Formats: sequence, C-alpha cells, structure tokens
Amino acid sequence: MYSKEIKNDILNWDVETWSEILPFWENQLEKLDKSNSICIEIGARDGGISLWMALKGFQITCSDNYYDLSEAKKLHKKYKVEQKVFYKKVDLLNWNEQEKYDVIVLRYDLFTFFY
Repeated sequence: MYSKEIKNDILNWDVETWSEILPFWENQLEKLDKSNSICIEIGARDGGISLWMALKGFQITCSDNYYDLSEAKKLHKKYKVEQKVFYKKVDLLNWNEQEKYDVIVLRYDLFTFFY
C-alpha cells in the first residue's frame, strides 16, 4: 500500500506497529467529504500525520505547542502537499480554538504515560 519510505515519513517511529492502524484510519476518513472537512493535527512535531492527511486529499492544520514545525514544512514540501497544510501553534491545555473541526488527529504513545 505505502512504500517503506512514506510509512517512515508518516509514522516516524515504531512504524510496523503503527502501520497496522492505517487501514482503520483510512476507512474512517472515507466517510468524510474531503473538500469540506476541517482537520487539525495536534502535537505534530515532524508533521507525519499531517502529511498522510494531505496525501489523502484533506486540507489540514499542522499544529504543535513546543516545536517550530520547520521539519514538518520540509516534509510536506518533499511530497508536494504544502498547499494543503496550514501551520499553527496550539496549546491543547489552553484550547481556545474558535474553529470547529471535523477531524482531530494526534498520536499518543501510552508507554510515555508510565515513564
């Protein structure tokens, strides 16, 4: 389905484990109207999930509170989807977004919870 390079760029770490969930996520996205869906990635860091959403045809806001998103911008440019991605600093703990989102994506490693 995806080349190893694209999977690595999308998922960034623990690629084999996380790639198992991609078909489920794709099935959920098929239910949405790509042209009218408002999407955001929270905690994007390197922008892999934003890349994936843009490759699927969605416009998406790539956001992070701590990272400057320069690596994300490079990644999106590499795949020529930068016109589908907007960048924004978002502090999830002080959420004050006026926008209503159809899709909010983030990836959370449960193991970090136990460290």
